Amino acid sequence: MPTVSSKYIDDAIGAGAASLFKRLGYRKHGRKFYLVSELSTAHVRFQASQWNHAGSTRFTINLGRYFVAIAQRNGEPVILDPLKQKQMHVGIRIGHLLPEQGDHWWTIRTANEVPAVSAELVAAMRDYGLPYLNSVASVEGVAEFSGYIPGIGKNATLSKASALDLLGRSKEAEEIRAQLTARGVMLHKDDK
Repeated sequence: MPTVSSKYIDDAIGAGAASLFKRLGYRKHGRKFYLVSELSTAHVRFQASQWNHAGSTRFTINLGRYFVAIAQRNGEPVILDPLKQKQMHVGIRIGHLLPEQGDHWWTIRTANEVPAVSAELVAAMRDYGLPYLNSVASVEGVAEFSGYIPGIGKNATLSKASALDLLGRSKEAEEIRAQLTARGVMLHKDDK
């Protein structure tokens, strides 16, 4: 039997976001939605707080994309099953896309708050989450946005370097790899 907090989250997702994703062709598995396209798989994951209880339920949304070509270039095992794609090549928590640009968690304390939270979820995904996922649907998007968090800045990532390589921008990719090496990040054996 689901807990009260689990029910609130599931009800908030089911009251609007689930139908939005379904209309766009996303498949559902638990609180995860995914859309397979030619180049990548988009992922939307609803994450519950580990401190939820009947009196206060909190959750957020993690967005990401997985690319077979980048996994290959990174030297990672290629994972074709979207349900097993855990490590994204580009991604962000939705709060960093919202106007306040911070870690955002929705809170539900009573069943009466579910409809309002559901409406907020749909608006956040429509106005910020889905446009972000569309902007990173290509290798060019990964080259631009991997490691970037609005309001915080850019971090070098191996996925960004691999995307730059795939685009023929090897000089920029080497600069990213040099930054990663300076931070002590282990690179694929072919990248050393």
